[in-house]
Amino acid sequence: RRTAIAAALRQLMITDDVTGMSGRTDLTAAPEPVVLPADFTPLWTNAFLDDLDKQALKYILGRGVTKEQIRKYHIGASYSRPWQYRILFPVYINNELKCINGRDFTGRSKPKYLLSKGDKWLAYFDPAATACVLSEGVIKALRIEQVAGVCSSAMLGHDLTDIQLRQIKSSACKEVTLWPDADYVGRRGFIKIADRPAEAGVGDVRIVWPVDGPADDLPLRSIGMHIEDRRVPYTPRLRHKMLLEK
Repeated sequence: RRTAIAAALRQLMITDDVTGMSGRTDLTAAPEPVVLPADFTPLWTNAFLDDLDKQALKYILGRGVTKEQIRKYHIGASYSRPWQYRILFPVYINNELKCINGRDFTGRSKPKYLLSKGDKWLAYFDPAATACVLSEGVIKALRIEQVAGVCSSAMLGHDLTDIQLRQIKSSACKEVTLWPDADYVGRRGFIKIADRPAEAGVGDVRIVWPVDGPADDLPLRSIGMHIEDRRVPYTPRLRHKMLLEK
């Protein structure tokens, strides 16, 4: 009976997974390639920018991202679904587009951030770098990059995935510094993350603590001070301290 139902669903082109009925096709199908939307508009050139593009560019520059970073990381915008009215941050690995992170620039779209379907990779990770700062979001990572003097990468969320760990493990990175969220919930999430780099063979795990706020809100001078003065080894004692602080 289950086989007949599964066949009927396939004939009706219903592809959503049904509990207890994972078909062989679903298990063996290759993941769909990640592609930029047809209306992707590069924001690193002033050519042909209309008022909507200028609004997107004004937003991203206002968040502290530089024109050089916009060009370097091929940051653009889209106005069609599902990326409607969002800044797009493509993530390339060896010149292959692996995922896209989208950020609403109007203050009206929900959720604020969108991530393309499929695997989640570290954004802006340099496999040749021996040290890296990891933070949650792309704008935070780009702000940190301006003053850290080392690779600054975004996890695109609240966890460090197995694929991201493999990125680190196959790289030259031997020192990972985490920039945690200041609130209690964010802190607990980064504690879980901090326990993982050792799995990738990273011998030196550090954390910026305490933090006065998210890196995308702090002035560059303050971000640099945090990296310089508050980057401390992640130890069991610090772990307990972070858990106890409210």
